[in-house]
Parts: sequence; structure tokens; C-alpha cells
Amino acid sequence: MSKSKQNKSTENLIMEREVGKIISEIKSLADKIKENLGKIDWKKIDEVENKISAKVGSDVDVWEGGTLVSKKVKCGKRGCKCETGKHLHGPYLYFVFSDGKRKEVYIGAYDKKFSLTYIKGKRAHRALKYLDQALKLLRRVEKLVEYV
Repeated sequence: MSKSKQNKSTENLIMEREVGKIISEIKSLADKIKENLGKIDWKKIDEVENKISAKVGSDVDVWEGGTLVSKKVKCGKRGCKCETGKHLHGPYLYFVFSDGKRKEVYIGAYDKKFSLTYIKGKRAHRALKYLDQALKLLRRVEKLVEYV
């Protein structure tokens, strides 16, 4: 075997070993993400999603189509202490999204547990999306390795 072919063969072995390590690391990270997602109380997250969807409509993606905000508001009644802007009512929860233009839909009075569950749900759905993308890339890399 010529020295050039021997170098190529050695380079290929090194590359295969490194790609194998990368694939193994990706699989390990994916397993950790799956494990963490398994610890999530999906029932509570579904309840939050259902409450928001009931207010804004099922065509709006609760996790990627908008966000939950807390704000204080003026009621509009003449003579109310909120009229000056110093003593506003609330806080109240609104779901803010765009449907061609910015929309705010009243969800209810501020509820810390509801808000925190929404945040956890948003993070969990983002993690699911990234996990899905990572697994698709992993499958592509594995096919390339098999092909080479």
C-alpha cells in the first residue's frame, strides 16, 4: 500500500472515531433532555394551554405564537383613583400575540402559579423543538457515516 493511501486510511479511521464520539455525545445530550422533559407536570401545562386557547382561539399557538404578560390598567371610570395613573388596577394577565396586528386578550387576574407554569410550558415546548431538530441532525449524520 502506498504511503498516500495509508495516510488516507489513517485519516478516515481518525475521522470515523471522532464522528462516533460526536454521535455518542449528541445521543447522551438527547437522553438528558428526554429525562428532564419526563419530570415535567404536563397535566398542569395542558391546563394552562387550554385556558389560554379558550380565550384566544385554538388557531393561535400558545407556546410560539405569543406570550403571557402581566399588567396594571386604568378602568376608565370617571373619578376612579386609577385615572391619574398612580393607582392602577391589577395586575391582570393578558396573552399578547399578532394576528396581522398586535392583540391583547384578557386571561384573568394575576396568578403566580399560572404564570410560572406558563413559563415552564414555554421552555418545555422549546426544548422539545430543539430535541426534535437535534435528533433529525443526528439521523442525517448517521446516514452519512453509513454511506462513507
